[in-house]
Amino acid sequence: TADWVPEVVGGFAIAYDGLTKIHEARAGAKSNPTLTEAAQVLVVADYAQKQFKKIAGQFDNALARLNTAIADGERRLRLPLDGASIGGWTSEIRAHVRSLSPTDRRVFLNDVVAANDTKSLAAVLGAPSFLSGLSRIEHEDYTRKYHERNNPQLAVRLTVMKSAQALIYERSGLVHSEIEKAVGVNSTHVANLRAARDKAAKAYTFTA
Repeated sequence: TADWVPEVVGGFAIAYDGLTKIHEARAGAKSNPTLTEAAQVLVVADYAQKQFKKIAGQFDNALARLNTAIADGERRLRLPLDGASIGGWTSEIRAHVRSLSPTDRRVFLNDVVAANDTKSLAAVLGAPSFLSGLSRIEHEDYTRKYHERNNPQLAVRLTVMKSAQALIYERSGLVHSEIEKAVGVNSTHVANLRAARDKAAKAYTFTA
């Protein structure tokens, strides 16, 4: 199912690659004898900032594509059935369903969904819900069940996309802490070093 969410797979690949490069940059900075410890931190932090923008951009793009695809999948699972296209007996079928108790009505509808009885389902779901004694929510629920049964790949694809979406929300926030680990200090320490560097830079001038 990875082919269904390539942007998400790519996003995590870019994240791992970016974090690896930051660790490598830190090792390289440490081996440079011309850099003080503070300078090493700032060099790596600046590089890490570029990697973060790249990672965050990929995750943002992945989420945007997922949100669009999920919305379209949900729309397709809610498409109303065309009750007018099945011919006669539609009113009789709806009258029968309306005459049932709520419990028996659910049993009947679950049975026709399981049996893939398209004619009965279209008669009930292809008309306003109240004509069959259903609530709007029940009508939407059985319409969705019908589409999921008749288009199982869409249902599975939607589940995968939602799982990938949740994974991004859950894991993308870890990038901040992992970058701090790769740099070796937290963002507050980096900010203090940058402020000290900028203050020192203002304190001296060079003349020809």
